[in-house]
Amino acid sequence: MELARRHHVATGGPFQLLRETGIFNSHYALGSNLVLRVPRDHPEHFAALHRERIAIPAVLKAGVKAPELVEIDQSYEVIPAPFAVYRRVNGQTLESLALPPAAVADIWREPGRELHRTRSIEPDDSNAALPPPGPLADPRERVGAYAAEGWFTNTEARWLLAWLARLAPFAVAPARRRFVHGDTQASNVMVQPSPLRYVALMDWGSAAWGAQVDDLAVMPCAAVPFIPRGLPGAAARGRHAPGSAHRVASPPAWAGDGATRTATSAVVG
Repeated sequence: MELARRHHVATGGPFQLLRETGIFNSHYALGSNLVLRVPRDHPEHFAALHRERIAIPAVLKAGVKAPELVEIDQSYEVIPAPFAVYRRVNGQTLESLALPPAAVADIWREPGRELHRTRSIEPDDSNAALPPPGPLADPRERVGAYAAEGWFTNTEARWLLAWLARLAPFAVAPARRRFVHGDTQASNVMVQPSPLRYVALMDWGSAAWGAQVDDLAVMPCAAVPFIPRGLPGAAARGRHAPGSAHRVASPPAWAGDGATRTATSAVVG
């Protein structure tokens, strides 16, 4: 196998398909220490691999715990697809533990620290090609439909619409452009389960230049209050209970300009 020879992997492997955690890629063990990622045949999946090529060196330089990119090949010569080889990160996804965010609050603080580290990344010739993130839908457009489908009552829908109306002016305010991960869901947070500890923030294929609070839009709503609490001085800021109105209406301290932009998405989860 050409890839095994290229990376000095013993012919005995192991070589096997790994458990899938997403829809974009297939992953294979390439020996004990490397992982082969092959995107499925779709232009956006190929584009995500290209964003990884740009993003991972930048975040590693910023001190973020992320998988090391060993090789990326877009020649289609070795296999009929682009692919990447990563240094293996041992552990399992936070999602696989099926624990509520409050039960793993210390773990969710770690991605908050990682996202804070990405603030040191400035646009330059090596990363300026990253695109902006796609626009977020206006959640007010779905409230009536969700109520009609039984997700919540009409009384709750009126309460939610009142909150969204209050947050709307902040949501459309201009935001300073920052480096964002773009897909900070629990399936991309890698942990060791026993004892439980954070290992790395995975999958940088949605990295972009956007408002840094865009990273709050895809994580569990109940995890959002823990994101800024791992930062220096957070104890003095975090005097309000998680889930309180203050937490919904106030921007996280690390998020900077335009911090309430994604709050409207976070309200509805």
